Parts: sequence; structure tokens; C-alpha cells
Amino acid sequence: MPAPDSALRAAFEHATGGEPAADELAFYRSTLPGNGPSLAAMCGVGRLLVPLRAADCNVHGVDPSAAAIAICEERLAAAGRTTPMFRQEPDELNLPFRYSAALIGGGALQRIIDPTRAFAALSRVRAHLVSPASLVVEVVIPPEVEHPPGAALIEVRTVTDARGAQIAWRSETRVDVEGRRVDRSNRYERREGRDIVAREDDRSAFTWYDEDEIGALLRSADYRDVEVTAAPWESRDGARRFVAVGRI
Repeated sequence: MPAPDSALRAAFEHATGGEPAADELAFYRSTLPGNGPSLAAMCGVGRLLVPLRAADCNVHGVDPSAAAIAICEERLAAAGRTTPMFRQEPDELNLPFRYSAALIGGGALQRIIDPTRAFAALSRVRAHLVSPASLVVEVVIPPEVEHPPGAALIEVRTVTDARGAQIAWRSETRVDVEGRRVDRSNRYERREGRDIVAREDDRSAFTWYDEDEIGALLRSADYRDVEVTAAPWESRDGARRFVAVGRI
């Protein structure tokens, strides 16, 4: 997983993450019951959590990044909402609430490269669910996995963050298809005019699962009636997406 407290990375993800489209948001709303709180695990800067709360869904959030949580709380405040937020690693989850549903959106589970830790994260989420309950996990297979580049993929982008500052991003991505691993070296720079006033370098990695593999992983963590289907919303970035739903 990337360094948990990269403030520039969190601001960049906020600026580039966008809002879920109506069909994506409708899907997640349909999975959340009305008889108790739900949990957005590995919620990041709140791309799903904030609009779900704005729609009056009772959703709590947890993420290992203090910087991401701070942005999420700012976005909630701007929307006139609050919700319990926690900073914890997903494989060490120990929250003071129990939930009727949980979701891990945006391929966040894939940031856990170690399969033992991924299993532990799913198990810890399950320990916080009260039957009957369900977990929804979104899996994202980006285009560079389906069509791996022959050399390192270089990407450069500049965005304006929520405070009006410019953040320049440069990324070098390498794909290991046999090892089921994508490694990315990132550089983030906050600029004021021509001056660089802050810089962060980090490395991140993610893995991926096919439909059978994510289903088997959920079943190994003691979820039952597991169903894996194509994501019922349009992919706008060329990635292949599907969702796995497990129940207890």
C-alpha cells in the first residue's frame, strides 16, 4: 500500500477522482439497508462516502490515511453532513460499531498486495457485520493490465486542488502480468506560479483478481452466497470493472 499520510497524493486523488455517476451511486445505494449503519472500508477521500451521506445513507468511513480522512471530513462538512470516521489499517480493523453492510469501492482492496493481508482485511470486515449483512467489493482491471506496455508507462498531469493550488503529478508505471502486480512511482509537486512549494515522492502497487479469484477469496473469508457480476454502470476510463457480493 502507498505511504498512508501523503497529503499531496490525497489532494491529487480528490482533484482527479470525480463524482460517481448516477448509475454507480444508485447501485451502491441499493446495496445499503435501512435498518442500521453501513461501513465504507478503505474509503479514501470519500468519493463514494460523501455522496452517499449527502443522499442521507447512514454510512461510516475508515481508511489508513489521515490525509485522506481529513479531506473526506472537509467534503462532508461542505455537504452539511457528518459521520463517524476512523483511521485504521483494514487488516487490523477494530471499530466500536457493528454494521448491516459494508463496501470496498474503487478497487481499494487491490492496494493490499499480500494475499494474507487481503484475507485478513475481509475477515476483519466480516467480524464487524451483523447477520443478515452483505459486503460489496469492486474489482478494477485497468487497461494497462489487459494490454501491458512494453516499457515503463510515463504519465504527467497537472490539476487544481480544492484550495486553488496547482499539483503536478508525474508517474512511472511498470506492469508484471505474471506476478499480478502493477508498481507505480509517483512524484507530486504543489506549485505557486513557477515555484515548487512542496514535493512528495511515493511508491504504490496494486494487484488484481479475475471473477473466480475474487469469489474464492470472499468464500475463504467465510462469506456465503457469493455472486460476481459485471459492474452495472458504464466504465468511463477504459477499465474493466466487476463487483463481488458476499453475505453472512
